Amino acid sequence: EFVVSDPTSTSATKPATPKRGLRRIGQVHFAKSGTGELTEKSMSADVVVTSVQKSPLESLYQSLHNVYAPELLNNPAWSSQVNPDLQALLCKLDASLLSAMRASSSHATDSGAPASPNEQASAVAGIFA
Repeated sequence: EFVVSDPTSTSATKPATPKRGLRRIGQVHFAKSGTGELTEKSMSADVVVTSVQKSPLESLYQSLHNVYAPELLNNPAWSSQVNPDLQALLCKLDASLLSAMRASSSHATDSGAPASPNEQASAVAGIFA
C-alpha cells in the first residue's frame, strides 16, 4: 500500500506504520522522474527509489556523502560536468549536514530527546545563505 499525498504529484510514499510486532524502520519513497507512461521496461529508468532511515537529516547526509558526492566530485565522467561553484556547494552541504547531525546528536544526549525537525532544519539553514 502506497500513499500519494498529492494527486498531481509523481511520487508516492510507503507508510512507515509498522504491523503488529514489527518495528518501524523508516520510509521508502518512489518518484517518477520522466513524464511518459510507466511500463515494465521503463520502470528501472523512470522511477527513483530512496529511503529515509532514522532522521531525514541523517538520510540526506548519508545519501549525499556516500552516493552523490563521490559520483559528482570524484568520477571524471561527472566531475567535468559539475561547475566549481556547485562542487563547492556540495562540499559545504556535506560538511554542514555532518555538523547539524553532530549537533542533533549532542542535543539528544544533553536533553534525552532527539532534535526536532525544526531544530535540524535551523542547523542546516545557513548553507544556502
